[in-house]
Amino acid sequence: MRETLFILMIAVMLIFSCTDSGEGNETYTPGENDTQVETTNEKCDPRFLDYVQPEPADPSVPVNEPLSGMKYSFGINDSGRTVTMNEGDIFEITLRYSPSLPFNWLFIVEPDGLLLLNAGEFTGISPDEESYLIRIKGPWNSRWRYLAETEGTYVFDGILAIRPCDRMGNWNEFNMTVVVE
Repeated sequence: MRETLFILMIAVMLIFSCTDSGEGNETYTPGENDTQVETTNEKCDPRFLDYVQPEPADPSVPVNEPLSGMKYSFGINDSGRTVTMNEGDIFEITLRYSPSLPFNWLFIVEPDGLLLLNAGEFTGISPDEESYLIRIKGPWNSRWRYLAETEGTYVFDGILAIRPCDRMGNWNEFNMTVVVE
C-alpha cells in the first residue's frame, strides 16, 4: 500500500512539474499575449498569496532548543482556542508536517504587536541516525516563538499547503486568538 501511494505521489509531482516546451523557435517576452488567470478556488485566501515570513528578532536560540522564559507552548490541538496572557509573556506554536511532501506552513498573525523571536523547522531525530527513511519520514515540526509585546487581540491563521490556494481541508489549518492584557 505504501509503495503504491509513493508511486502515485511521484506521478502526480511529475505531472504538475512538466511544462509544454512547444515546437518552434519563438522567444517569450513577458506581457506579450499574457492572460490573467483568475483563481476560482473558494478556499483561496488572498492574504496567503504573497506570504513572506517576517524576519525573526532573535534567532540566537535554535527552535529545537529550550528558550529561557517560555511560558506557553501550543500545538495543532489548540487550533480554534482563545487564550489570554500577560504583556511580556513568551509563547511558542509548534505544528507538524511531513518532509517527504512539498508542503510548508504559511503563518499569518494580525494585527502587528507580537514580536517574532525566532522561527524554523526541526525534527527530533538525531543527525547521526543511520536510517535515511527515519529522517525523511519525520515527524518534522515548524515552530514560531513570540513575545507578547503589546496589549491587544491577535489572530493567528496558518495553512499547510504546497501553494497558498491548494488547501485540502481543515486537517491542515491552524487558527488561534491570543488576547494580551
